[in-house]
Amino acid sequence: MKNLILLFLTLITFNSAFAQSDPFADSVALFIKGTGSWVNQNPPYFPDNVLGPPASNASYTVPAVSPDDICSLGLGGEIVLAFTNNAIVDGDGPDFTVFENAFQILYGPRAGEIFAEPGKVAVSKDGVNFFEFPFDSLTLNGCAGVTPTNGSADPTNPDSSGGDSFDLATVGLDTAYFVKITDITSIILSDTSNPYYDYTANGFDLDAVAAIHSADIISGIEDRENDSGPYEFQINVFPNPVEKSKSSSVSIEVQSKGNTEITLYNILGQQIFVRRLTGSISEKQILKFNAQNLSAGIYFVEAKTERFSSTAKFLIIK
Repeated sequence: MKNLILLFLTLITFNSAFAQSDPFADSVALFIKGTGSWVNQNPPYFPDNVLGPPASNASYTVPAVSPDDICSLGLGGEIVLAFTNNAIVDGDGPDFTVFENAFQILYGPRAGEIFAEPGKVAVSKDGVNFFEFPFDSLTLNGCAGVTPTNGSADPTNPDSSGGDSFDLATVGLDTAYFVKITDITSIILSDTSNPYYDYTANGFDLDAVAAIHSADIISGIEDRENDSGPYEFQINVFPNPVEKSKSSSVSIEVQSKGNTEITLYNILGQQIFVRRLTGSISEKQILKFNAQNLSAGIYFVEAKTERFSSTAKFLIIK
């Protein structure tokens, strides 16, 4: 008796509205270090110190300082975080929060004020076209790095988590897979009359980015018919992520039965290419291609035979 299991027939879909199993960024797509050099910009601390939740010991008056918890961008530095297992989606109110180690000063001439090292924030669907949130260079409204973190609170609850939250609707997006933060501390260092001026400021210190409204991405498409016992049908992409600065060679390995059609899609579902592999009864097949002309971003590879299909998700970074 044949059992047909048809799971999903779309490249990108969401488990349910605003599923919250993984609200945090999954990888660093780009990091351009600014002026200055810190140990927290390199392994073994980076990139883990900007992925996952914010520092649990951070509070309104006690900032995160451990290299395990924060990465300093440096003056003018820039970082792009990718959401590959989940997506930030537009809901009611703010949709994601950026956590930095801003804090309230307790002593000295600025006692009671906030020590801030601001960053401007932009988001993207494809990793190429970014939409920047408006901000005020004097009040720092619209910037990240202004509101202290409450590490003991739920990072997906902006009413108690601290950090600076942003609404995708402000820039006209319904979904974002990339968040870009660019240090702009120079705007307060260059103006001694700025209410946030502090000569000791030396650049944005990123702790975490958390989605308030998040939905899991199902990257697997599986259409499996079982009439003669179990059969392993799978696809792997390596390296993953693909770092074009090191190598543009991408290998797609398929465990399949007979002829297999390989299709590459970008995050928008646009078809990049189709290749066909001719195999024997059952064997591993490898297709290699050059990613040099592909933009940074998330891609999906679909492998399909007459009776089976599956996809793998991978990331290209500069």
